[in-house]
Order: sequence, then structure tokens, then C-alpha cells
Amino acid sequence: MKITDAGIKTPGIRSKKALGALIWIFTFSAAFLLVSWRVMPIYGTAARLAREQELVFVLKSYKRAIMKYKKVYGAGPYKLADLIKSQPNPRFIRQLYDDPFCTEEIKIKNHSNGLVTVTAANNEIVNVKTSSGEKSAGGVEYRKWYADSALRLCVE
Repeated sequence: MKITDAGIKTPGIRSKKALGALIWIFTFSAAFLLVSWRVMPIYGTAARLAREQELVFVLKSYKRAIMKYKKVYGAGPYKLADLIKSQPNPRFIRQLYDDPFCTEEIKIKNHSNGLVTVTAANNEIVNVKTSSGEKSAGGVEYRKWYADSALRLCVE
């Protein structure tokens, strides 16, 4: 009677090499995940700061356009669309900018570009603010930001 191994294989050279390669793959993937876990908040902060810069540009552009409109016509506009009307009226702003922090859902719901107009007693627009309730990197809500007549960014 002959004794066989019944198909049981003993660990050979090939399986040890495969195990070593598998350990290297797991080690490198764990290192990659650890590094990406530490780096991702940096990219999120950079994106937020870029959107903050865009919001500052939008607020200053609207304030500059409103001041030019008031200088030409003696009163502020009653709609933001008045700022971009062309012939025979001069254009005061190239386009109506969207709020960088406002989602499409809010824009559709409010029928606006995400910005809220600040009006005087006679309903003329004197300033523009964002409708976003998110907080800035400094902890202040964006809806409290506005541009003053010297085109400086101010907080309520």
C-alpha cells in the first residue's frame, strides 16, 4: 500500500514569495491611506479659502457697480438686472455673479443667484450679501460679510 499526500500541499517557495508581495502591498496601501487621510483636510481648506476669495470679489464687484449706478443716475438700482442693461444705458457690471457658497437647490427655491440685496427705505439697492449660513475659516458666518463704500470687506 502506497501512502499519498491526498492533495495536501506543503508551503513552498512560490507561496512564500506571494505572501511577501501581499505584505508589501498591504503595507504600501496602509501608508497611502494614512498620508491621504492627513492631507485631505488641507485640500478642503484650500478650496474653502478659494471660494472665500471669490465671494469677496463678487461682493466688491456689486458694491462698485451700485456706486457707479448711483453716481450716474442719482439713486441706486431697484433690481440687480438694472446693472447689466446695455444700450442706451451703460453697463455697470459685466454679468450677474452667483454666490460661490450657495447651492443650486437654494438658487432654484429663491429664484435668485444666491445673493440677497440690502435695500434702503425707498427700495433702492445699497448693497449685496450672501444668503449662505456657512461659517468662514475665522468662524464668522458669510451672511454677515459686506463691502463698504471704500470697497473694504466688513463684518456686521
